[in-house]
Amino acid sequence: MKHFTIIMTAVLFALLSNAQTAEQDSVEMGAGYANEVFYKLNDGAKNAVDRANWDLAFDVSGFGTAIRINGAAGTELWQYPNGDTADWASVDTAGIGSWTQAYDSEETWFYGAFDIPSTSDWRDIGWGMYNDQNHQIIGNKLFIIKLSDGSYQKVWVESMISGAYTIRHASLDGVMDMTHTVTKANFAGKNLGYFSLQNHTEVDREPLATDWDFVVTRYVADYNGPMSTVGGVLLNSGVYAAEARGLPANEVNHFDYTSDSLINTIGWDWKDINYQNFQWELEDSLSYFISDVEGNIWQVEFTGFAGTSSGKVWFNKTLISATVINDVET
Repeated sequence: MKHFTIIMTAVLFALLSNAQTAEQDSVEMGAGYANEVFYKLNDGAKNAVDRANWDLAFDVSGFGTAIRINGAAGTELWQYPNGDTADWASVDTAGIGSWTQAYDSEETWFYGAFDIPSTSDWRDIGWGMYNDQNHQIIGNKLFIIKLSDGSYQKVWVESMISGAYTIRHASLDGVMDMTHTVTKANFAGKNLGYFSLQNHTEVDREPLATDWDFVVTRYVADYNGPMSTVGGVLLNSGVYAAEARGLPANEVNHFDYTSDSLINTIGWDWKDINYQNFQWELEDSLSYFISDVEGNIWQVEFTGFAGTSSGKVWFNKTLISATVINDVET
């Protein structure tokens, strides 16, 4: 994992004595967190999209192979433990309650629930096996998926060849057996391409990777032990953040903060529920330094969270700007 140190020069430190006034802004996910909102720090652009209109998400980068699930919408996934693709017609889900459930990574967009290898072979990318001669990936595992509507299906990612994923899915009894193709080129310039198994169609829902810095959303995370659905902030790929605790907004009292590329550096724990009055409370004197997609440095402090009533998040942002970023391999 690469870590980065945001180093503020002495000149910048002097300028911060007359730091720019923080700009107040907010994003709103809607009642019941109906949407997720992609946000760009530089111009305040907001792009709200339906959070539940997809089931699978595919890494569409040049060499990407990751496949994620919409866990926050209730989607669940298990790798079928009783056979492989030869057993497509005879899948048996007896005992599924004792199977090991698969989850997306909460630290990177490019490792999903389908990507857990079952061998130590470097060519095993989880859902399939990479052929280092022809550079094709052929699916060799079956999966059982529970969709957000509560129905169960079997899924076989048959291949990824020449930038196209081929997926096959059917109800457990084999009815509505269908095969689809998800093509990377249809999502050029984006991190992920999406697909709805329920509607049998690609879903183009994510802004260009150059047009957002973080997304306010719901996702499945390690919530102090159990895996749970949480509300929080995830960073765009290529955006870096450093957490600064005990630091009031618009005040910089250190020369450097070590940041990293984990998408959940901000995450969900800048707030918590008070179970005595069931009100959301924000941690005091907590802010984040964010290097955005354009290389600008911002200080962001979250100032309010409305919860499920409106899904609204308030925050202050201050442009820090002139910095040097040293790339340190650790």
